[in-house]
Amino acid sequence: MATSDKALGGEAPRAAVMRSWALRYGFALLATGLALPVTFALGRYAKGTPFLAFYTAVALTAWYGGLGPALLATALSVLAANYYFIPPIGTLTKAPDDFVAIALFVVVAVIISSLSESLRAARERAERESADAAALAGKLKVQADELERKAAESEALARSEERANEQLRAAAEGQQFLLEAARALGSSLNMRAVLREVTSLVVPRFADYCLVYLRQPDGTYVQAACAHVDR
Repeated sequence: MATSDKALGGEAPRAAVMRSWALRYGFALLATGLALPVTFALGRYAKGTPFLAFYTAVALTAWYGGLGPALLATALSVLAANYYFIPPIGTLTKAPDDFVAIALFVVVAVIISSLSESLRAARERAERESADAAALAGKLKVQADELERKAAESEALARSEERANEQLRAAAEGQQFLLEAARALGSSLNMRAVLREVTSLVVPRFADYCLVYLRQPDGTYVQAACAHVDR
């Protein structure tokens, strides 16, 4: 099955090339064939310039088909003009002077074909370069989008890590506070001394100012400890 698919894949480009070849060289035959009745129709206006319509045929063929078909149109034009329009009519044997005009036509036709082929090649090259540039721009856009996505993911990950670190620091500070508070509570039996120690732990870790009041049996409150960042 794979071999069959490969064969079909190879046949398609060859068929396209053959169609293109047939169209280009067929256009050369058609253009030259049309130039023949046009020259006949011009009649006496074409006397002395039998190649007028054939110049057009060669130029159009070079524009459409390229150099090879244009050279074919040049050869066919020489044969047609030589046989039908250059005396003696109906023969390819001509006087030496006639071959000067034929040679001039061939030279001009070859120049036209070459210039047209150069322009054709330049146009195709420009189209290919434009397509390549568009493809490259598309790839660069995809890469830029991918980089932007990765940058956004990295930024989100960094923020997440920062939040996690902050939570870890807060948890560590809380544990440290609990340890120090437990140590302070067990360090003395004097309630006021313990409260002063605890308030000194609270400030400035959790607050800028801390007051502790103890309620007395008569319902009043007495300040037992005080801590402030400025003290």
